[in-house]
Amino acid sequence: MKEKIKVKQDINYTHCPTWFQDIYESQKGLVWTDIDGYKFRAGYKVPTRKDWLILLYIMHLSQEEGWVQKVKVSRYKVLKKCKLSTSSKDYKRLEEALEKWINVVLSYNGIFYDGNNYKRVQFNIINDWGFNKKTKLLEVDFNEKWLLKAQNSKYDFDEMVEFKSPLVTRLNELLNIQFYERDEWSIDAVKFAKKIPIKQKYPSEIIKKLNPALKKVREGSLKVYVHPIKQKKRKTLLVFTKDRKYEESASGQTNKDKKFLAKWEVIRNEVKEEIGTGAFDRYIYPLTLDYTRSNKNKLTLLAPNPNFKKNIMSHFWFEIQDAAGDVEIALEVMP
Repeated sequence: MKEKIKVKQDINYTHCPTWFQDIYESQKGLVWTDIDGYKFRAGYKVPTRKDWLILLYIMHLSQEEGWVQKVKVSRYKVLKKCKLSTSSKDYKRLEEALEKWINVVLSYNGIFYDGNNYKRVQFNIINDWGFNKKTKLLEVDFNEKWLLKAQNSKYDFDEMVEFKSPLVTRLNELLNIQFYERDEWSIDAVKFAKKIPIKQKYPSEIIKKLNPALKKVREGSLKVYVHPIKQKKRKTLLVFTKDRKYEESASGQTNKDKKFLAKWEVIRNEVKEEIGTGAFDRYIYPLTLDYTRSNKNKLTLLAPNPNFKKNIMSHFWFEIQDAAGDVEIALEVMP
């Protein structure tokens, strides 16, 4: 059986977009800023799905050689692996993709996680590229920082090639990193749309766009479902989960349960602002809500194991209780 191509890729690159939907394809130059402090700058044309697949495959070649900075490969091989045609027009399209990447600069204002701390960094992706007429090979020189940061997750390159839709490709990319070490992820619908990004601005439009794309994602290896919870006018929480039963029972979920989840989400967001993104992702995100033992005055949370509960009680219990206000919080261990 043919071994699938797995490409390592940093959590930072998937959390923040490095390429955009096809509506941006003809645009020359773009500065795109994420509300969390990420800035993408393209000095030439904006990279889209085809450009990303090309970059990803060349990164795979670098990875095969131990993350070498300089990669040599035939144009034909890159196009075939990316399932693109090999006409003269496509050869030019390949070279244009590399020209796009050489003109991209990524900036992270205190949100780039290096495994220990969140830092402020800025770098480009490709230092240089060229075509050697003697060897008939492309020569691509990656930025050293870009390669050094590729560490936390893996892409199934073959699977991504099969996703023809740019939206499905980006959704799969984003969800893969969010579910790297968790089984549930929630995010405001409007904020989610900005992280893809898509042009839809209202929750109803976003959900209508999301559902068919998520169905396509599930045709691959990632099985994720979504449950939208309306919190107030024009504000909807998207709860993504690997549990299909959660989605199937969504229509039968009580208003009481929805209120519990909405209340916990408000508390979580306040705790995140207090302790920072790193500690929040590591310690608060894994906590789940026990609906059966919660009521209008009390929320019962579940920790993955006794040691996890001990860490929460020792280091973050004050912040959780403070954010909860008049709501009583109980912490138990998952059965």
